[in-house]
Amino acid sequence: MPTGTQITDRDSFDKVTAGDNGVAALYFFQQLDCLDRLAYKVAADFFNRPQHYTAVDRGDTGGPPLREILARFHARAGHDEFFPSNAQRDQIFLAIFGRGGDESAPENGDFPQLRDALLCAATKYAERAVDSGVDMLLDRVKAATRPLNELLTGTSGDSTIWSRSVLAKLAEDISYRILRSTAVAVVFGIEKAPPSSWPYALNPDGTKLVEAVCAQLADKKQPSQYPLSRQLFSDLQWTALSGAEALARVIEFRETSSNADVLQLTNTCYTWAAALSSLNSSLAHHPAKHAHAPGDAPAPAPPMTAIPVYGAPRAPA
Repeated sequence: MPTGTQITDRDSFDKVTAGDNGVAALYFFQQLDCLDRLAYKVAADFFNRPQHYTAVDRGDTGGPPLREILARFHARAGHDEFFPSNAQRDQIFLAIFGRGGDESAPENGDFPQLRDALLCAATKYAERAVDSGVDMLLDRVKAATRPLNELLTGTSGDSTIWSRSVLAKLAEDISYRILRSTAVAVVFGIEKAPPSSWPYALNPDGTKLVEAVCAQLADKKQPSQYPLSRQLFSDLQWTALSGAEALARVIEFRETSSNADVLQLTNTCYTWAAALSSLNSSLAHHPAKHAHAPGDAPAPAPPMTAIPVYGAPRAPA
């Protein structure tokens, strides 16, 4: 992955997560699985409240009619290999990351432990008070990268290639198409739909849409499905983006990697640590009260103002 590469749209996402880096794409889809769940709720709402969906294809251009996509998603989810259900997607994520797509569920397995060890090492390097012992701190980053690299590359193969392909198609052709629709945005009181670069780039219209759809369609009888706040979704999106970039660098790590490459890896991991810390804080205030730590805060939470320039918080697209 070239130095400074950042996910800002679909094309850059595909480049960062191409080939052997496909597991990084799965992490992105896991963190933003809420969008697939929300899109399915909209598909069900299309039939539950027909009075609100009288002209969903008006002004819509390109691809199959939106009414067809909504009906297809509603009918095929869980009954077609290209439309995996919530439980089927959870099965994909659990095997690698130790958690399904529910952001409030606890984590298990090797991934969270190895991730946290790496993020702790990256944080200690980034927040060092003096430059003495820099080589030792960088060696610690390398040592923490090796087992996570082995875990991720060890899972990469036909199964993950299939899962990445199917989840990308479900997201881009179905879920994101639904949520980017102006007609759908209007149904939920949002004037402007998110752009085509969303959710690969932060965008306030996308965040507002998620909050609005959640508020109207969430099943409050299920605690983990309480409405997502704007802050919580923004943190999930930041975690998805920074985590995908960091995992791509972890997968590309080799014993022969240059110090410059290891420094880039360290910076992306530090940003990921900051995103996870912010996500943990948002989850702690989530109505479900199930604040898990996708990592028990790797070292002290990196102060937002202390994040290196390379890992600065993203500006909305």
